[in-house]
Amino acid sequence: MKAIIYFDGACLPHNPNGVGTYGFVIKDATNGSILFSGKGVAFERGTSQMAEYHALIESLEKALELKIGEIEIYGDSMLVVNQINGVYDVIEPNLLKLYQKSRELLSNFKSWKVKWFRREKNKEADRLSIEAFVEYIEIRNKEKIDNLIPFEIVRERKQMFRLKDYVVILNPPSCSCNYFKKFNNYPLIKKAGIIIKCEHILYIEEKLYLEEMQKSTFERRNLKEETIVG
Repeated sequence: MKAIIYFDGACLPHNPNGVGTYGFVIKDATNGSILFSGKGVAFERGTSQMAEYHALIESLEKALELKIGEIEIYGDSMLVVNQINGVYDVIEPNLLKLYQKSRELLSNFKSWKVKWFRREKNKEADRLSIEAFVEYIEIRNKEKIDNLIPFEIVRERKQMFRLKDYVVILNPPSCSCNYFKKFNNYPLIKKAGIIIKCEHILYIEEKLYLEEMQKSTFERRNLKEETIVG
């Protein structure tokens, strides 16, 4: 089987020393159908080029798992592509092992090509790498929810609430806290059209969900009692 791989890495919210995430898409070279798409967090402190290498490695490992023999790979990191093709030397110590791992994986394929193309054409993998960062941050934010208890939630409008000193809107998600403003103003996040929910939004969503579940349980219990009585 022959496949085309698109990979991308991101280092957010800043590079270097940001969280490294990856995204990749593997497509059938014959009909363009997606065979697999993946995303995840590679490290919590590093560089964008490290993230790019992790994206490449993850995609190659999955391609081997899918028994793909021939691959054509596209990435928007000129450094990584040229290093893999032997055009650039690998000078940075933190990239050397990743480079060696990539080359080792490539040696298992019947044939392979790695090509550079513009980031605008790499939208699928790019979005996956950003989504991975958003999911990572929201998991961290959910861990902060316990610290907000027992703050009172005041509903001001249907979708607008006040929690502590913050105004929170659920649809579309928005919060007046500095955390929300900071993370959602990063160019890559804004360009992808993704919103990172802060702990205040997540807290209110969770409380409303629990209230709805309790209400639903109560209504079912009453309906059951009325049925028995009847």
